Amino acid sequence: MITRLQLGTSRFEYFEPHVLERFLDKSWMHYGEAPSTRPTPVVEYLLENTPRQIVLRNYRKLWRRVTRPGEPASALYERTNFVPWNFDKASRLGFEDGALHFIFSEHFFEHLFFDEAMALFSECHRVLAPGGVIRTVVPDADLRRDEDPEPLGFPSRLLPWDHPAKHKTRWSVYLLCEALRLAGFEPVPLRYWDSAGRLTEKEPSSLRDTYAGTPEPELWRDLSFLRRPKSLIVDGIKRAG
Repeated sequence: MITRLQLGTSRFEYFEPHVLERFLDKSWMHYGEAPSTRPTPVVEYLLENTPRQIVLRNYRKLWRRVTRPGEPASALYERTNFVPWNFDKASRLGFEDGALHFIFSEHFFEHLFFDEAMALFSECHRVLAPGGVIRTVVPDADLRRDEDPEPLGFPSRLLPWDHPAKHKTRWSVYLLCEALRLAGFEPVPLRYWDSAGRLTEKEPSSLRDTYAGTPEPELWRDLSFLRRPKSLIVDGIKRAG
C-alpha cells in the first residue's frame, strides 16, 4: 500500500546505500525526473552545474561503478513505484483526498515559481491524511552563513527561466513557513538561519508533543536519509479539521 510520496525524485543511482534502503520499497511513490539516456551537450552541462556539483557527480558515478558494478540505473527505478513527472499549476497529484501519510521533497521547490509552489503545497495538503507530514528541504538561499548566499539566477544567469535546472524561488525560513501556513499546514522549522544570523537546528524526536498523533514516526524522526542536510528544513503538519 502506498502511503508515502517523494516529489522531484532524480538520479537514484547517486543515492548512498542507506538512502536507497529508505526509498526503494513499495510503500513509496516517486514523482520526478526519469533516467535519461541522452548525453547532455557540454555547454548546457557546464551551465547547469557549478564546479563543485561537477566534482560531486563524477565522484558519485565512480562510487557507483565500484559498489554496484553491472547494475544499470534503470534497475533502481524498477524496484519501486516511479512516475516520470513535470509539475505545472494545472496538475493534480494522482491520489484520493487524505490518502498519504508522508510527503518528502529535497531541493525541488526552489525549481518552481512561487505561485507554482503554492499550487503544489495545496495539492499536498489535499492528499495528506489528518496528522500527515510534508518535509520540505530547500536551499537557504539568502540567510545562510555557513556558505555564501546563492548567486542570482542560480546555477547560471545564462540559463533561460524555463530551464528545469533554474532556481526560481529564493526560500528563507520566513517565506517557507508562511507558504506552508497559507496552504493549511502547521509549519515546524527544523533547520534554518534567521535574520539575525543565528542557526537553529532541532531534532524532530525532541518535539514529540508537536508531532503527537502523526503517522509514520520512523520517517518524521529521521533526518539521516537527507542527501543535503545542511539546508533549510521545514515540516508541515496537516491538523484535523
